[in-house]
Amino acid sequence: YEKGENQNINSLFREVATWALSSFKWTLKRFNIEFDQFDFESDITWSGLPKELVKRLQKLKNTKILEDGSTRFSYPPDLLNKMYKELNIDKKSIPFKSGVPDLQLTRSDGTALYPMKDIAYSIKKFEQHNPEKVFNVISDEQTLPQFQMLLPLYQLGYKTIAKNLIHYSYGLVELLGRKMSGRQAIYITADEYYDETKVRARLAKKASARQKQDETWEEEEQILTAVTLASTRFPLVESDPNKKIILDLDRELDFKRNAGPFVLYAHARAAGIIRKAKLTPSLEKVNFKKLAKNKDVIDLALTLSSLEEMVHESIASMNPSKVANWCVTLAQQFMKFYEKNPILSAEEEIKWSFLAVVVAVKNGLRRGLELLGIPSVERI
Repeated sequence: YEKGENQNINSLFREVATWALSSFKWTLKRFNIEFDQFDFESDITWSGLPKELVKRLQKLKNTKILEDGSTRFSYPPDLLNKMYKELNIDKKSIPFKSGVPDLQLTRSDGTALYPMKDIAYSIKKFEQHNPEKVFNVISDEQTLPQFQMLLPLYQLGYKTIAKNLIHYSYGLVELLGRKMSGRQAIYITADEYYDETKVRARLAKKASARQKQDETWEEEEQILTAVTLASTRFPLVESDPNKKIILDLDRELDFKRNAGPFVLYAHARAAGIIRKAKLTPSLEKVNFKKLAKNKDVIDLALTLSSLEEMVHESIASMNPSKVANWCVTLAQQFMKFYEKNPILSAEEEIKWSFLAVVVAVKNGLRRGLELLGIPSVERI
């Protein structure tokens, strides 16, 4: 199969791989995640590019063909420093202070190993899509292999690719009190996590008597799906990417302690206020002078006005937790505002003003949740 010489074997393996991929797609879709394209590693191998690159690397002084016939690539400090200088790479950002270990490129029979396939795939991504930058989203355990690709690319003449190939690392998810391990069968699958969360969401909804008589099955499923996504996706992005996520199932499945459902509830509360008011808020009727004297309103306005800046910061730092934390802050401020300021029973003039604030908060929470891939709902 690796050589790609037998079409029957190729078709059989590809069929099995496609079955597995279909299952991955189904799971991802449940979490509101879609990919534009999937590439098969075998296509990279069969293209012949990894072998071609190996032959070119074997001509370099820092590449050795060992006695058993395998090929190994080394990282001399002078070559690394030359690359850092030419590509304007800050040496302080390099996580390896005691040198970079050699990289095995092929087996003894000349078969290209994973590093060569990764290097070939990196070239393909740039040539096929012509991007400004490519972000490889792989866990922090892959920090070394990702870095080891840069010098071979640089020496092969792919300097632009080496400069713009970014490793976006993230900390792994661990269970409370122990690491997950596939070999030891200590793990929670994404589907189990989703299913258990949705079951608890359904039970919580029935126990709270929030089931409306006129609520259809489709509406109930829409609400439960939103709560499930808020409960499962939010905990994965509310902390910095490089920090390990300790998955405490009791906490994440407790909707009173999980920040995701809280944000979703705040949005639904705002929607409920607007629905009960049976008025269409108008800026012409807003008394801005009175609102300016209300500290809770000022806090909300400052947070809402920071949305664009926060999104830019989140993108620049590649840190989605900034979006999640912004949503939590806005939800907390809104609940504080709601508890201290009667809205529906307020005087007509201030009611119009407060409703305008509620509409702004609702729109802000909806935008924040959308950025995190979580749908907002009008009721919970």
